[in-house]
Amino acid sequence: MKVIPSLLFDFHNDCIDLDGHILFRKIFSMEEYEEYKSSVFGPRQDLENELAYKVCSQSEKIYHLPGYSDTGGALTEFLLDLNYSDGHTPNFRERLVCPLTRLNNRQRFICNFLRRTVDLHNYTSIFSFEQATPVYRFISQHLTNTNILGSEYLGIYANRGGVVNGIRHEDATDLTFNDESFDIVFSSEVLNRTPDLLKTLCETSRVIKEGGMFIFSTPFAMNSKETTQRARMNGGEVHHLFDARYFVGAHTKDQQSPVFYDLGWDIFDSMKKAGFKNAYLLCYYSYFYGYLGEALQSIFIAEK
Repeated sequence: MKVIPSLLFDFHNDCIDLDGHILFRKIFSMEEYEEYKSSVFGPRQDLENELAYKVCSQSEKIYHLPGYSDTGGALTEFLLDLNYSDGHTPNFRERLVCPLTRLNNRQRFICNFLRRTVDLHNYTSIFSFEQATPVYRFISQHLTNTNILGSEYLGIYANRGGVVNGIRHEDATDLTFNDESFDIVFSSEVLNRTPDLLKTLCETSRVIKEGGMFIFSTPFAMNSKETTQRARMNGGEVHHLFDARYFVGAHTKDQQSPVFYDLGWDIFDSMKKAGFKNAYLLCYYSYFYGYLGEALQSIFIAEK
């Protein structure tokens, strides 16, 4: 019987798991990112091109990739198709769905990462800038010894910290929590949609305990050193500085979620200004666990 390895997370060194199934790399700058990606791009891109060909060659445009689902705890076949893609290359990040948990590529990783991080550091409290999502439901069900609180932004007229139909309202720029309330704050695709990036980072840092961390994913301009502000709030109205862009939530345009920033590598400087002592991009990749796409997947980590 094959023994499936558990993921090892070492926040001080690059690492792999026991059988070499997944590789992590911490990145601190644009130059380091470009150098690292160029060193791994060739064979990974060849692999993804081969998988794209396999999908397109199927009559139903669906390919089942064998692997191991750490969220499902079993060997499985990840669903890879052309949904949410250009019709030729699969959207690896949003697909590779686990049939056991119905979580896609990025959702599976963040759920596993949160579980391992909690275990490694004995954290007991998490705040999530999401509540009505598959990720929140999964961590709520599986981190049973952890106090988990989620929220959504319900609009400018919602009461601070109020609950509507079971959903808590929080404004990322003006959180209702006391200082140092949580070990972990987690957000997914939120930072570029906040009207005041630095204020959001400062508020997030404020509510994290010393020794805790902010774990987040966000659309990110990998080829840009500087963040560009696309819009600002003016008298309660959104004023667009460039062509209007909106968050693609559930893969449809949500006119209530304008994009305020195109984030660049100076996000690290902003995180340090907000009070985080260490910040980096955690890159990861694995065929075995189905963590594929663009030759390199990543999330941000900011340590308090």
